[in-house]
Amino acid sequence: MRKKVLLLNLPGKMPYIRDYYCSKVSKGSYIYPPTDLVVLSGIIAEKYDIAVLDAMVHGISESSCMAEIEAIKPDAVIALAGAVSWEEDSHILEEIKKKTNVPIIVTGDLFLEDSAGILKNYPFLDAILLDFTNTDAIAYLEDKEDEIKNMVYRKDGGIKIKALPRTAENEYAIPIPRHELFQGNYNYPFVRHRPFATVLTDYGCPYKCSFCVIATLGFKCRSVENVIAELCYLKKLGYKEIYFNDQTFGIKRTRAQELCESMIKEELNFGWVCWSRVDVIDEKLLKIMKKAGCHTILFGVETANEDTLKNMGKGYTLRGVEETFRLCKKYGVRILATYILGLPGEDREDVLKTIEFAVRLDSDFVSFNTLIPRAGTPIRQHAVNSGWIAEGDIRMDQSGTYTVMGNEALTSDEILALKKNAVRRFYGRPSYIAKRLLGVRSLYEFKRLIMDGKGVFFGEYGG
Repeated sequence: MRKKVLLLNLPGKMPYIRDYYCSKVSKGSYIYPPTDLVVLSGIIAEKYDIAVLDAMVHGISESSCMAEIEAIKPDAVIALAGAVSWEEDSHILEEIKKKTNVPIIVTGDLFLEDSAGILKNYPFLDAILLDFTNTDAIAYLEDKEDEIKNMVYRKDGGIKIKALPRTAENEYAIPIPRHELFQGNYNYPFVRHRPFATVLTDYGCPYKCSFCVIATLGFKCRSVENVIAELCYLKKLGYKEIYFNDQTFGIKRTRAQELCESMIKEELNFGWVCWSRVDVIDEKLLKIMKKAGCHTILFGVETANEDTLKNMGKGYTLRGVEETFRLCKKYGVRILATYILGLPGEDREDVLKTIEFAVRLDSDFVSFNTLIPRAGTPIRQHAVNSGWIAEGDIRMDQSGTYTVMGNEALTSDEILALKKNAVRRFYGRPSYIAKRLLGVRSLYEFKRLIMDGKGVFFGEYGG
């Protein structure tokens, strides 16, 4: 009889999103299938029976979660945790250890810095997974230490660190994830239909944005054939939409074009959403993406200050932003633009300039955020050196429901006030409201529009 591994997204007092080394409080109460656990579901199922418990999407309490875990009787637990919720997460994980006494492996954003120190301070944890796309978890559970690549774990009374250079691999393949096990009221404001699935076609990012932890992971791609096999499986399961959670879809343009051509050839007919960069999307790529079903692209604009863009390592210009947005509008592809308010070196006038730039660009959606000193990033070290945060500060929310620091010119409270004003300034325009209503293509979209609108005007939605 095969042993059973539980893939667990922990419960919480707030709607937390823990996903792909990010953690935040959900904006507009949306939550999508967690990328880490989705990918791991196929990998772990090669050797073990698996159970999936997404306590967050089901909204179950800690006590109910514990009862379900005891009923499942796992032989090991792989759990998502996050900097936004670590105080709660650590308590629940300790209780799981007491109740089950099985190996507990964790993955999440806060573990990317000082993993060995975390294992030392939290003895109920057995191992930290630093790459959820490989077979390290299986190697650890089967005591095949020589096969572990990127993991921190307990061994013979001590703590061991295995960390291959992040550039050691440039391609990877995964078994088809067990998407059918991820059932629940998943919502995402940019998909047009349900059910939708989370899919990862590459891992990490080659760009070096100073505030982003994904740049520390290296970069590797799945083969087009490997991705298409997963998409065909999703088609058989009846999925209608895909959220490609690549950090930058289309980095390798030829590969991206080949993937889109294969999607068209296979007649998959998915609608889909992805993240990309304004200096990656060109007209040729955009046309084939649109033909393959892409209807929305998420771009990080960050600021209207050219000097700040350069200092943050973004590598593109405001003119490039405007040109890419023009192309998307030309081909009828919706845009989400994300901004970070209160970047180092910026004052109130710089932030107001960014807000007005966002209004002028008139993207279909915006997300205004505050700067988060994420574990393992250059910005975090700069924040510590500047006295904006203490060395040990780990609790933080990437969605900006609260701020953890100011900068040279602005306090954290001032940045948060500017953020709230930015949301109302953008979303409160009558022209914007009319455009959104006219752009609705499904009942699901209409319901999401009403829900998000309530959040904007009654303070629930962070923008």
